[in-house]
Amino acid sequence: MKDFSEKFLAILVSTFLFCACQEQVKHYRIGVSQCSEDLWRETVNSEILREADLYENIDVEIRSVRDDSDAQIQDIEYFIREKVDVLIVSPNESAELTPVITKAYQSGIPVILLDRKIDNDQYTASVGADNRQIGYEAGEYILQVANNAIQNIILGVVLSAAVVLAFLRRGGATVTISLSMPFCVLTVFLLMNIFGTTLNMMSLGGIAMCIGMVVD
Repeated sequence: MKDFSEKFLAILVSTFLFCACQEQVKHYRIGVSQCSEDLWRETVNSEILREADLYENIDVEIRSVRDDSDAQIQDIEYFIREKVDVLIVSPNESAELTPVITKAYQSGIPVILLDRKIDNDQYTASVGADNRQIGYEAGEYILQVANNAIQNIILGVVLSAAVVLAFLRRGGATVTISLSMPFCVLTVFLLMNIFGTTLNMMSLGGIAMCIGMVVD
């Protein structure tokens, strides 16, 4: 997410610097068409406005819709009629928004696609996240959590067996209890797989409580 914001702001700053370096000071308008209203997009909008405030000759107009492609098409048509100098669009649906975005680009308006692309290459630049890298990092995190869970289960069995042996001082009872714990865990995993139940923090907590009850 940090790289995504940095790339997006870099494009905006480059646009602003290009505008500021003209010999004759000109007033520039930037139109922003957002496909929805949520916390992330509100943050992006506030960052755009913050950067624009650094330049006296730049105005930004932001129009947001609530997952309504028809309303977003009307917003983009409005920006085309207003002949904005830069158009930033986060398309709600690529197929439906492609024609009007293509129209804006072919009318001479630089178009920057935010987060989502359209069905052709009729745009100036695109800023989006690397979904493959996000999936890879999410997979690594899941494997790390799973490995930690397995290590904690093994450690719990060893410590429980040591406590049982210290109090009962009976090797047979300790071995029986120690073997029953992994057997119970494996049985739970088998039943979860049969019934399609996912392994998460709540289910792991429940398994830990059940192991405690077995030891008691």
